[in-house]
Amino acid sequence: MLTIRETLAVFSNFLKTNFKNKVSSQDITENFTRETFYIKFDNIISNDYMQKFLEKDITIRVVYFPKNDTDNIIELLEKQDELIKVFAQANVIKLKDGVYANITEYNTSIIDKTLHFDFEAYVFEEYDEITHEVMQEISHNTKF
Repeated sequence: MLTIRETLAVFSNFLKTNFKNKVSSQDITENFTRETFYIKFDNIISNDYMQKFLEKDITIRVVYFPKNDTDNIIELLEKQDELIKVFAQANVIKLKDGVYANITEYNTSIIDKTLHFDFEAYVFEEYDEITHEVMQEISHNTKF
């Protein structure tokens, strides 16, 4: 079963691979450098589907801190276009063998001279299989 932490690592690596900027998932109140993506998960909704599958709907928030903190509108608009293009082209991101995240609903906004890019990731994963003894094995193992 894929953990939330492992999922966050995959999305961080996806950003690192497609952009040359630094990616952080640490608390930004501690400190950050410019030209950095900050990524976090919000609104994680999990459902048990027929006691065989786990479906998750995750809101992923990416904040981009531009190089210049005052005159940066062109940089922010360009980065906004790049993010939309990269995630729209990917559409589905492989999290691990047999588990994928379907990317939907992109939202972007510029707030306090930073770019905010949010999207929904839908993950449908089969539970790890638990092996049980077969009825024949149980009857052979019991002593009368």
